[in-house]
Amino acid sequence: TTTQTFTNEFLALGGANYLDYLSFHPYNAIDPKARYNLTETIAQEKELAKQYNKPLWISEIGHPDSDSSEAYQAELALTLFQTAYENKIPIIWFHWSDRRVLSVDGKTGWGLVREDNTLKPSYEKVKAFINRVKNNQLK
Repeated sequence: TTTQTFTNEFLALGGANYLDYLSFHPYNAIDPKARYNLTETIAQEKELAKQYNKPLWISEIGHPDSDSSEAYQAELALTLFQTAYENKIPIIWFHWSDRRVLSVDGKTGWGLVREDNTLKPSYEKVKAFINRVKNNQLK
């Protein structure tokens, strides 16, 4: 793709010397209709990070519950955090609260908490996962 071509050329021309880490936003890899998949996307990005000796981050990812449901958002959030953990990649969720994000292309509900600051299922799933990691309870 054009993005991959740009990234590869930028890094090959010495751009990596000006970066502390490589980051990516795998939104297309979590869309069931997309042509990418998360495992392949992570593998490609890890290879690039290894080639240029840079840490790798998922510096933005999320899913609006307006596209599906809070339950689906929660399952997807858990999958993303688990996958990032398994691959030793730090991950940043797109937004903390629904309150702060205006509609993006008509999509709302990006946060882990609702506009009234009540916790969404995605918050609870991510919190439970982090607690399992902290307590060495992952199998």
